[in-house]
Amino acid sequence: MKKKIILTVDSSTSSSTTIVWDIKGNLIFKTSKKIQLYNPKHGYYEQNAKEWIQGLVNNFKKISLKFSSYEILSVCITNQRETFVPVNQKGEPLRPAITWLDERCKKEVKSLSKKIGLKKIHQITGKNIDVIPSVYKIEWIKNNEKKIFNQTYKFLDVQSYLVWFLTNKFKTSWASSDSSGLFDVKKKKWSKVILKILELDENNFPESCKPGSIVGNLSLKASKITGLKKGIPIMVGGGDGQSAFMGTVLNIENSAFLNLGTSVNSGIFSKRYFFDKSCKTSLSLDNKGYVLENPIKAGTFSIDWYLNKVLKLKNIKNYKNFEKKIENSSIRKTGLFFVPYLLGAMGPYWDSNARGILIGISGNTSQTDIYRSIMESIVLEQIFTLNIILKKINKRIKKIIAVGGGAESDVWCQMFANISGLNIERPQNSEGTSLGIVILSLTNLGYYNSIKSAASSILRKQKKTIFVPDKKELIFARKLLNLYSKIYLQNKNILNEIKKIRNNKNNE
Repeated sequence: MKKKIILTVDSSTSSSTTIVWDIKGNLIFKTSKKIQLYNPKHGYYEQNAKEWIQGLVNNFKKISLKFSSYEILSVCITNQRETFVPVNQKGEPLRPAITWLDERCKKEVKSLSKKIGLKKIHQITGKNIDVIPSVYKIEWIKNNEKKIFNQTYKFLDVQSYLVWFLTNKFKTSWASSDSSGLFDVKKKKWSKVILKILELDENNFPESCKPGSIVGNLSLKASKITGLKKGIPIMVGGGDGQSAFMGTVLNIENSAFLNLGTSVNSGIFSKRYFFDKSCKTSLSLDNKGYVLENPIKAGTFSIDWYLNKVLKLKNIKNYKNFEKKIENSSIRKTGLFFVPYLLGAMGPYWDSNARGILIGISGNTSQTDIYRSIMESIVLEQIFTLNIILKKINKRIKKIIAVGGGAESDVWCQMFANISGLNIERPQNSEGTSLGIVILSLTNLGYYNSIKSAASSILRKQKKTIFVPDKKELIFARKLLNLYSKIYLQNKNILNEIKKIRNNKNNE
């Protein structure tokens, strides 16, 4: 009898990762391929959508050779959100994919929000007015690349582009569509109100299905290219944020998740629909509520920026070497604050003109002090925003579960514990995003009666490292958060003036 396995695909901003799991949720094999991010102009961030497929094919070929004697029950996909590519009827890209990092659509953000109404967009989509949602970039294509706009058969998110390649069907999930700024998150449908303003309709987008739905089977063509057996069921998962939540948080009522990656994101669960400037509201994968997220665009991106662009260091493989150096540095000694708005501010300000701030620098400030202040700033930003959300929905949590590459840092996890005043749990298996769609897959394949029972069985057995807050630091942490909360607001007008200088406006 053949051993049974499932595959998960995580097509993120930086790589395509496929993991092989057994039916008990144990990781058996992992393979990844990097995906290039292109920066052709200031504020433009693009990818070659064909690289998403190349990464997938590269990983599937390895798996087909290594697991030829195994029965693959399904393939489930999670994806970077907001990134999309316009395609023709053959599914061929008409231009490079525009990623979630892209900022070219600032004019469209203003014009489109005026046409529809700020509150109306927010209420329908759960997304604040910002450059990140796909809708404004689609409007940019309409205004600046009219020929491509007219030739576009469908605008595809990352998941639907991969599903098309695997099944020859244009399908995605509610939990991937909802990040576009075009999706009615309460009705779980493409918003006719917003589509009408863009002169589009739901036929210009993939069919959006319930997370966990089998939307097709591996086609003969895809089978020949990947080496996997024809007919394998293809299941839609959801965005990486919602997947990470499901793959990390066992007790959704008293815990938050924290994903420390290129962008840093945390979130909590809400049964009721709640939209507010403090958060980004997304559909949960279990279809029983919402995930209230507070993302930072420039998470570990800020650290890489400092090391690569400022210190001119290349090919860094071990960040722990830098962390050893910061042990003798602390904000108590330096008084140094950094604000990680290198790519603009998200909740609660949603200001794409915001930029990073380094304040408190002196003649004694060292490279190590700045490195530490960047790490601390991401902690302060996350806890500051998370506290706002918790207060607004009148909720308390007992712990934060940390995953992602950044969570491997003991120093960073302890910073989060000390400043939040909460226990930080780090699962031994840091593949929280992929684990979320493992739970989804095994439930929908019938191995568990519910998402809750699957999560309980799979997540409870994981070994964890727990970081306990230093009680002596709690009062100091409150002072830090209070100080940090003032820095952006007291510099907002100055940042706007700097923007005018950058754009050569009002220069005499």
